[in-house]
Amino acid sequence: LPVLRQAIAEHLSGDGIPTQPQEILVTAGSQQATFLSLRGVVAAGDLTLVEDPSYRGGLEVLRTLGARIEGLRTTPKGLDLELLARAAARRPTALYCQTSIHNPTGQTMPARARAELAGLIADHAILTIEDCCSYDLTLQGPPAATLAGLVDPELLISVGTLSKLFWGGLRIGWVRASRSRIRQLLELRKVEDLATSVVDQLHAVRLLKRADRARRQRREMLNTHLSATEEAIRTHFPDWTWQAIKGGSGLWIDTHDDALALAETAKRAGVKLAPGPAFSPYDGHRSMLRLPVWHEAELLQRALHLTATAFRH
Repeated sequence: LPVLRQAIAEHLSGDGIPTQPQEILVTAGSQQATFLSLRGVVAAGDLTLVEDPSYRGGLEVLRTLGARIEGLRTTPKGLDLELLARAAARRPTALYCQTSIHNPTGQTMPARARAELAGLIADHAILTIEDCCSYDLTLQGPPAATLAGLVDPELLISVGTLSKLFWGGLRIGWVRASRSRIRQLLELRKVEDLATSVVDQLHAVRLLKRADRARRQRREMLNTHLSATEEAIRTHFPDWTWQAIKGGSGLWIDTHDDALALAETAKRAGVKLAPGPAFSPYDGHRSMLRLPVWHEAELLQRALHLTATAFRH
């Protein structure tokens, strides 16, 4: 609906991502936005650069497309830019990355590093798909900055969602790109489905009118649940370590153990943990796992207690 494209454009512009309605494609959730964006530029065998670790949903799409995936190490400051510069010499088809509230690490690339990344993208004309699905889930302060405004619009496709800001049942995602790219993706989308639910779109328009309030509530909830999650971990798994996060909805934890075995044990105890290999193009990060921070305190304490008891026996 035009009214929703207008509302999303105004919302993004208010967050420092200057956008026109004609630069927005509304999708049925963030995964469809990711799928369309990657499918629109990547074909089987195409060299595609990703962060390692990277968002598992993006990796799944690239594998489905048959892309030749090359993972580049990340640091607490984001993507290793020296590795990217070397990889760019091999003329990759695309780069899929997250510079703001990275999933799974929860880190945000510093402004200077983001500017250097934008320079590399320009120098090598790397078509970049930036996953911005968590950019507004900061624990404090304004939404995290993205590559928008730093990169030529013809080289940047941004992907996001309204679900995390409002509620998960609202399956509304968006793609922000140049007008010509949006027209291309719209034609591609017609093959997938005809339109996102009109009811959901109208509801999203109403919700966006009180986005600031929703953001404050979500931030308060995130901070509360994060504190409870960290306390529960220290109680039941004192050997686990993790970096403080800037935002997002999960912790990237080093278990210093076999995370795959831990996740399997947790599954039998009724707890869902995402082991590190799910976020790696190379089946790496085998001691790491991602733990969501949305659980209620009592439920989380019980879940980790069950997992710890089962794993140690």
